[in-house]
Amino acid sequence: MIPATNKLNDVLNWLNSEIQLTEEREKKQVIRLVLEDLINASNEEIMFGEKRLTESQIQQLQKAIKRLNEGEPIQYITGISFFHELKLKIDARALIPRPETEELVELCLEKLVNQQESLKIMDLCSGSGCIALALKNKCPRSEVYGLEKSKAAIELAKDNGELTSLAVNWLNQDIFDDVWPQKFKGELNLMVSNPPYIPHSDKVDMSSRVLEYEPDMALFVENDRPLIFYERLANLSAQLLKENGLLVCEVHEERAEDVVDLFLKKGLKFAKSYQDLQGKDRMVCGIK
Repeated sequence: MIPATNKLNDVLNWLNSEIQLTEEREKKQVIRLVLEDLINASNEEIMFGEKRLTESQIQQLQKAIKRLNEGEPIQYITGISFFHELKLKIDARALIPRPETEELVELCLEKLVNQQESLKIMDLCSGSGCIALALKNKCPRSEVYGLEKSKAAIELAKDNGELTSLAVNWLNQDIFDDVWPQKFKGELNLMVSNPPYIPHSDKVDMSSRVLEYEPDMALFVENDRPLIFYERLANLSAQLLKENGLLVCEVHEERAEDVVDLFLKKGLKFAKSYQDLQGKDRMVCGIK
């Protein structure tokens, strides 16, 4: 099926009828993203609806509809994700940046009393690089590092560094390796991480859109070791953080107090959980 005409008004009606999303608010948002990010339609053009699309643009939208109706996330279709004032490139090499991760960045900024200082910051399990880049954007004098095991994801992070013109030092390293930490002993003011934390047993309650399209490596941990990354982060904090340095992490909402207890057990002198805007315990901050 194709729109009645190539005028944007008719295209909007066509998209509304063809995109199979039951939640109207979500559908409107997706349609706007498709038009803005795929065919570069402005808000004004969408509002007035007089602009005529080319046949090539109609074909592009037909492909997008097919992918959307198969369950693929809109961000992977447009190749764009907005995160903490930044427009980033995104694809299946990395997890799609989430709003709650923006709140993690906000918590870091709140705890960094003077963002204009020259600090050393490391984002571990960096994925698309969104956290490292957001912190560099707000702390321009700081030396920021993004560490990521996946070679494919680190290439995406490098692309995002170029796209945003933000100078982050990218490290293609495994968080569990013991060699790279030797270079950063006692040097970091802030370690931040959104590591894998979802047990495989939680898959039964998760959207197929996430399970089929986003990288398993960025999401899941073994059922019998749900805190494995937090154990490693706590151990690394003892080596890498300066005195009074910060360790800030995103966590599973059911594991926040477990992570607090773990951080204290591992020697951090302070640890506390923080809620996101939904009232869920999704972040933990520790101080060395």
